[in-house]
Amino acid sequence: MPSRNITAKLLLLAALVIGATVPATLIGEGHQNLPSESQKESSKIWEPEAIRMAPEPTDPAERASRYARSKRYDGSGTRPLTEQAPHYESIISVERFALPPFPISQSDVVVLGEVVDLQPYFSNDKTIIYTEYTVQIEEVLKNDNTKPLNLGDSIIMERIGGVLQLPSGIIVRLKVTGLGAPPRAGRRYLLFLKRNNEGGKLLHTHAL
Repeated sequence: MPSRNITAKLLLLAALVIGATVPATLIGEGHQNLPSESQKESSKIWEPEAIRMAPEPTDPAERASRYARSKRYDGSGTRPLTEQAPHYESIISVERFALPPFPISQSDVVVLGEVVDLQPYFSNDKTIIYTEYTVQIEEVLKNDNTKPLNLGDSIIMERIGGVLQLPSGIIVRLKVTGLGAPPRAGRRYLLFLKRNNEGGKLLHTHAL
């Protein structure tokens, strides 16, 4: 019964979140419903903008933590992205098991929240870009009892892929297929997350 209640609540929240991001269309009698310019713009495929590289932490503990997080993405076997041609774009495909519309049992945490900030990073060997998203929690639908989350908490969510602007001005992009569109800052999402056992960070599984 609890899982059924959670699913019903997720359906309602998904309808609210999706409804808030879909522009309303008014149909006049006897007139063809033509999309406005703003609707044409919103229908274009969104591409994340380049973000400048974050400065290296000066605190030794923070620097060690960043190194450990970036190390998880080392060893892809490709040339460093920084050695590719200017404005280079790499595309990788991620294969994963098919997930249900609401992968509750496959997730450690399910929250409704707003993405308030994001920052891409290189792996230590510079072959991969991953992005960390800061999410402000508005509602917790499934909690992790070992490290419970509360309303109003900020969490960091990781996802492979991103766009970085190097100090030289060169833009390097790592596009990932198979994970859906990357989250955008300033938008609310239903997030289905897995906890990373190594660093305790939450990894993006699915978003609505």
